[in-house]
Amino acid sequence: MYAKLLEVWPMIFLAILIGCGVALQWSMLASIGRSHGGFQAAWLSCLTTVAALGLVLLFRHFQTNNIDTSDIFSIRIDVISIITICVSIAILISLKDLPWWAGLSGLFGLALILGAAWIVPSIGVAEFFVAVTVGSAIAGVAIDHIGLFGNTINVITIPRVLAVLLVIFGMAIIRLAGLLQND
Repeated sequence: MYAKLLEVWPMIFLAILIGCGVALQWSMLASIGRSHGGFQAAWLSCLTTVAALGLVLLFRHFQTNNIDTSDIFSIRIDVISIITICVSIAILISLKDLPWWAGLSGLFGLALILGAAWIVPSIGVAEFFVAVTVGSAIAGVAIDHIGLFGNTINVITIPRVLAVLLVIFGMAIIRLAGLLQND
């Protein structure tokens, strides 16, 4: 039982970190949305996710001379290169009136997507979701406390801390139930 807990703990910790990134992304998007509108924020976030994924695929291709072993990437590398370049240009145009960090918002979305693809097979959807929620709750309370990116300040209070602890407790229950079910 303990071996199984230790085996998946790195995946759970990574999912929690991804959740922290998601909270950071939401804070960024709220700031962009407040100043430029929600559609601009969504547009920029999607563009940066696509550009970052394109760069990852290009890096993998040049590192291994292969993107992946599946047929899903039957698209030629030159097409991925062109798409990545065009999307990067669109990002630069979209960033003209925005702070530099706005171009990083989609990186956290990419981490969530890749994390789901890599981590869910090891720990399951429910545990991944709850671990991401734990990270989002912890980071969200901290981000709200300092009003990051000019967002509304919500001071850390005992009820907010208790709420985060309840989410952590929920994650522990899901992990324990998974361990007991497999024994």
